[in-house]
Amino acid sequence: MPSLGRPTAPAAVEESVDLGSDPVLTEEEVQLPEPKHALSTDLPLPSFYSSILTLHMALEHALVVHLATAGCATATLDSSSSDQSETHKIVRLPNLISYTALRPLVERSGGRRLGPTELRRLASVWSDFHRSSPEEVEEVRGLGFIISKTRSMDTRTGRRALDWGLGIELEIRRTVREKTPPTEIGFGGVSVSASPKVREEGFDEKVKASPRRKRETSGSSLDTTREAVKAREGMSVVAMWNNGLETRKAEVGRRLRERCARFHQLWLDEKGISVPPSARLVKKKPGSPSRNQPKMVGLGIATSADSDAEDDVFPREAIMGAGGLLTPSATRSGGRRVGKRTFHMDPSELDREALTSEDEEEGDLSSNTLRGGVQGKQGLLDEVSSSVTRTSSMPSLLTSSLSKEGEMPPCGSTLHAWHSDFPLSDPRIVRPIPLATLPNLTVLSTPHRPKPTSDPSTPHKPTKFIPPAVTLNTAGMTLRERIAAKEQLRRTASLPSLSSEAEAGMTPMQALSQRSLVSRLPELCSILFMLFSNGTSLSSNGITRSPTIPMQDLLTKLGKSVKVQLSTRECRQSLDVLGRIAPGFLVVIEEGGAGKEYVRMGNNGDTGRVWRLNEVRSRIAAELNGK
Repeated sequence: MPSLGRPTAPAAVEESVDLGSDPVLTEEEVQLPEPKHALSTDLPLPSFYSSILTLHMALEHALVVHLATAGCATATLDSSSSDQSETHKIVRLPNLISYTALRPLVERSGGRRLGPTELRRLASVWSDFHRSSPEEVEEVRGLGFIISKTRSMDTRTGRRALDWGLGIELEIRRTVREKTPPTEIGFGGVSVSASPKVREEGFDEKVKASPRRKRETSGSSLDTTREAVKAREGMSVVAMWNNGLETRKAEVGRRLRERCARFHQLWLDEKGISVPPSARLVKKKPGSPSRNQPKMVGLGIATSADSDAEDDVFPREAIMGAGGLLTPSATRSGGRRVGKRTFHMDPSELDREALTSEDEEEGDLSSNTLRGGVQGKQGLLDEVSSSVTRTSSMPSLLTSSLSKEGEMPPCGSTLHAWHSDFPLSDPRIVRPIPLATLPNLTVLSTPHRPKPTSDPSTPHKPTKFIPPAVTLNTAGMTLRERIAAKEQLRRTASLPSLSSEAEAGMTPMQALSQRSLVSRLPELCSILFMLFSNGTSLSSNGITRSPTIPMQDLLTKLGKSVKVQLSTRECRQSLDVLGRIAPGFLVVIEEGGAGKEYVRMGNNGDTGRVWRLNEVRSRIAAELNGK
């Protein structure tokens, strides 16, 4: 895991938690240490960390519901292989759902606010707390999630606006053996095995098709088969993604606990609380008492380490024992003695009931000297230790009060609870999650050259441009005929007719104007699909149709949604051209007698199914290339 302290480019972090007025070191000014313990999954998290974990779970469930109901028709399946053996492939489905459509789903299911600040914190956890400069961010990737820029319909203004789009990314690895194991799916470094029930032959484009698909078919049937294979491939990706739901949840929890453990270790270092070394790293020398050992209690009992060893070179000192007998002199040589027995006693075993006989229990009840608040051998230990003068040569045993309250477990062991004095909920100690840098949604204006300075000209009264009037011969016409002729002239005054009969007689300027009109149609098609779709609910077979829209409302929304604003008349002419290029894409319904027109989307006459956006765009591209 990369270091969490001192990033290369410090970013301004806006905190939603009140940090107080005390000057504290920010994360850029301090180097967070590595935790010295293995972290248990039972460790509690601060409230502002638990909220992020809850948001992640709610977002996962909202995305699963969206994929189950709408599919992935709005996203483009992008797969790339990183090796030539086709055993490692990255599959991307960006822009599955916009942030505007995802936010209410998450807030209703999770009960937490998913504002831009919370989304940036989630992206920081997904990217494992990596930071990048705002100039270089085009998309944020991590843990299988993709946050990129997209365009969605703004419900307040009715225009298309830049928005964040959420997608998914899978890394598929498979080892080729005689018996191929299941596919392994990766989510930004976290792996999980795919279910063996998931069909994966659609991912390899070189796999031979089944004999049923090899039959000679027409062009439309072949396109339908390819679209069906593409749809099955997308749903296989969704099934693999859903299989790693719990794995990603556990990884988010692990990253949050590890970040909290880093601040816990920093707090321990600042308070001077040391972590005991691992028991496996402590080496003891037999027969040589260490100065670093804790207090020992001597019983005057010889052990093999003191007297039975052949290489015992330490002199023994004369002491006064409990019975008043003098021990052997220090000049007496060591060595093994006949009839001597050696035994060890552990203080933890002195409180066991099995070491206390019935006679001793009765004696303890009647004796105030041996009782002293303890029972059995522990009372004997206290009485003997008070009358024994300890020397360096006497054996010793560990006291039972070794572990004190508040001490940390040894290094390398599992940490099940934070230190009792650790302020877990203090944001000045456990810093909130930093904000990731998301793609910029600000529309950049076109730079203009500075105009050369000159003397101001004499102001003139602005004059309105009036186009030259086209003369219309209305001689011999009735009033109704003259009105109809003027209305027809008003409709066809700006651009030339787009009928196939008049194309041959176009001037170069008229042909250029028509080509410019056709080049705007791909953008208009995207807006039309967005207007006629039911929110973001798209199925694999096409979009879910909404009710019929009045022509005047449709033209108004089209004129406001394009990058270069169009007039109502230009939008109507664009719809006429689109109806000629893709017949049946738009159906205009006229209300009898009232003169009102309504528009709805129709079906493709070649396939008999609803139009798809890629089909309309291919027709427009063929129209442009044909000219």
